[in-house]
Amino acid sequence: MSTPPPLVFKSLSFQCAPAPQVAGAVGLRIAAAVADLAVSFALFGLMAAAIGTFDTSHGLFVRLEGAPALLWLAVMFLYFLLGEALTGRTLGKAAFGLRVVDVHDGSQPGLRAIALRTLLRSVDGLPVFYGLGLLLLLLSPDSQRIGDVAARTTVVRAGGPGGR
Repeated sequence: MSTPPPLVFKSLSFQCAPAPQVAGAVGLRIAAAVADLAVSFALFGLMAAAIGTFDTSHGLFVRLEGAPALLWLAVMFLYFLLGEALTGRTLGKAAFGLRVVDVHDGSQPGLRAIALRTLLRSVDGLPVFYGLGLLLLLLSPDSQRIGDVAARTTVVRAGGPGGR
């Protein structure tokens, strides 16, 4: 019984696709949302340290209850409302070169539209971590979440079509 000759590779190479970049406006919107989530956590922590529970004796424990929790919700509503109503951007959108525009003509949406899209963030956030909003964002031909559809807005690159 003879042994087969050893398998010898004279050359072995792999070619991989380049590392993925954040793709298009949807990817940028997700990145901007993560940045805004970081702002949200920071504000929650600051408010917990000032008027709630902030304990580091056994790890990190932060909590807001009752009126302080409602105050934090109001601050977060104002963060999105004022940022987008005044500049078309939150800090996250600004960091990733995005802005909110009217879906019809690319202009800055009015306060009513921004308030509506901000209020509907609570629906977009269902069932958890913006699951419903993300699903609609991915399935919508104009990459709109529920708040965008209701307010007739969309998010574009600041220098892109409809952006300024």
